[in-house]
Order: sequence, then C-alpha cells, then structure tokens
Amino acid sequence: MIGTIVSGFSAPDRHSWHCGLGLGALLLLFATVCGVATGPSPPSSAPTVTAPVCDRTLEIIPAPTPETLKPPPTPILDKPGIHLLLDDGRQAWPSELWEDHLGHAREAVGAWGYVTELIRRYDLDVARWQRFMDLCATLQLTPILRLATTYDLDAGWWRAPEPDADGTYRTVAGRYADFVADLRWPTELHYVIVGTEPNHGDEWSGRPDPAAYARFLIDVADVLKAADPQVAVLNADFDTYTPHTGSLSSTASTMWTPRHSSTKCMQPI
Repeated sequence: MIGTIVSGFSAPDRHSWHCGLGLGALLLLFATVCGVATGPSPPSSAPTVTAPVCDRTLEIIPAPTPETLKPPPTPILDKPGIHLLLDDGRQAWPSELWEDHLGHAREAVGAWGYVTELIRRYDLDVARWQRFMDLCATLQLTPILRLATTYDLDAGWWRAPEPDADGTYRTVAGRYADFVADLRWPTELHYVIVGTEPNHGDEWSGRPDPAAYARFLIDVADVLKAADPQVAVLNADFDTYTPHTGSLSSTASTMWTPRHSSTKCMQPI
C-alpha cells in the first residue's frame, strides 16, 4: 500500500511498483522501527479512489465572454430551436425571470441552439432587449427576433403595419432597423423574422393581404440590410392549420389564447 501511494498509481497497476520500490522500502523500515502498524487497513464504509498522477501542467481556462463564445458565422443547420414567450404581445414575464426561461431553453436546444422571441412594434427598447442578448451570449444561444406589430385586444387580432402615403413601409422599417442595428448580438449573423403567418387573418387586421405583406417584407428587408450588414432576414412562416382564410374572418376558427392557461405569473401589457 505504501508503494502504491509513493508511485502515484492504483494497486492493480503492477508496472508502478518499480518507481517507488526503494523509497517504499525505507518507509517500511521506518514504520517498523517506530512501531507503526503496517498491516492491512481496517475496512471503510466508503471505497478509497486513488487518482493517477498526471505529468501535464493544469491549464486554467478563462471564464467565457461574449467574444469567445461566438459560434461560426455560417448557420448551424442541425440545431433545434424553440419559440420563447418572454413577451407574447399581450402579456409579458418579468425580466428577472428571463434567465430561468432561457436556462430551460438551453437545456432543450443545446449549445447555440435557436431561440425565437417576439418584439412588439412599440417595444423597440434597446436597453430592455440587450439583457436578452447578453443572456443568450452567456448561455450560448442563437437569438432570432420576430418583428411584430401590435395586438388589438378589442378586435382580437394583430394590427397590420401602417403604410406610408406612397404605399410603402419604409417608415416602420426604419424604426425596426434602428433597433436591430443598436443591439449587441452574441452571434455573427443577426437573424430577424419579418412578421408571422401572413396567411392567417388574425395576423393582419382580420384578413390576410398577400400583396401588402410582400411589400412589407421587401421594404423591411432592404432597410434592415442597409442598417446592419450582418442581418439575415427570414420571411414569416405560414399557418398550415388554416391555409385558407381569404374569405373567412379571423373569428371563424378557434385558437388557443392565454385565457385557456394560468397567467398568474405574467404581467398584462
């Protein structure tokens, strides 16, 4: 046992004995003269694990920073993603709980997995949403911002964006672009989704308008790219559950609303 400790290897490693044989014999002699028992150790309730000695010098790894945590600029196509509800346009979680939400998201999607968050038209607060970006950097998450308009609580739908006098959407596009460009992103590419489900009446003042959404997408994409060369603009997804709403009102089908769930921890906007 003394030879094992001196050599720094576990007892089953018979090649280690030659390293400590000489010094082990001296220690054994000293123990005998002094009357120290050299017999087997009494049984212990917990097994003793002897770690092998490593000749390499330990390397101290510095704490990660947003710069060192940046993933490669190319998209990671094999990573899952999840849509967050820190703010769903009608209700919002207190910002002090965001870290818990993002921590659970990180467990679900893994390192540099995608997390999508809705940003309301009148909530383009850089200071508020920079905290979201910083948490994504710390937790190694890839943020995707979904640019939204505002929710009409009385009508029960999302308002269509306000066009300019010439029919374009460059004014609202400029406000989105200023917000996106002022954020410090944790990734090389800055992913932005313009709107959502334009084929669903609830997302466009009650009735879908394909031509208006196309104009809106083009204008927002052009202004975003001019303000932020790193932006990657994504068109909105389509609602395959309600593919035909051109002749139907937004109230013709039943949809999930927060009334069907507990909202005790969420704050009305």
